[in-house]
Amino acid sequence: MMVSDFNTKRRIRSITAGDEIFTIVTTDDFETTISCDKTTPTGVVVRKIAERCDLYQIEYESLVEIRRLLDSATRAELKRKYKNYFEQKKIEVERIDIDIAAYRQEISRLTKLKEAIQKEIVMGVFWA
Repeated sequence: MMVSDFNTKRRIRSITAGDEIFTIVTTDDFETTISCDKTTPTGVVVRKIAERCDLYQIEYESLVEIRRLLDSATRAELKRKYKNYFEQKKIEVERIDIDIAAYRQEISRLTKLKEAIQKEIVMGVFWA
């Protein structure tokens, strides 16, 4: 519902994006969701959001405002996904580093054991 008098109670405050779900949050903390396939064109998503706003009497300045909020939400979701991905990779690298350190300790222990056994063999041959 296009705004006629922008001093109304229910307006779009923000839009958040999930994998296939968009949540509209209003100035009075009302939330409604729209689900769209990942391949749905942005223009169609904007129209669906506008239709949902009309249904619940949520006012918006223009379709351009909805598009701007949608783009912002999509960027924020991508940032969150990449941040989580890189944090997970960082944890995996830390685990690998721990494993490498453990393997190095085991190699060192086995090398010392090998040297001790070789000394015993040499001493046994020498004293025999």
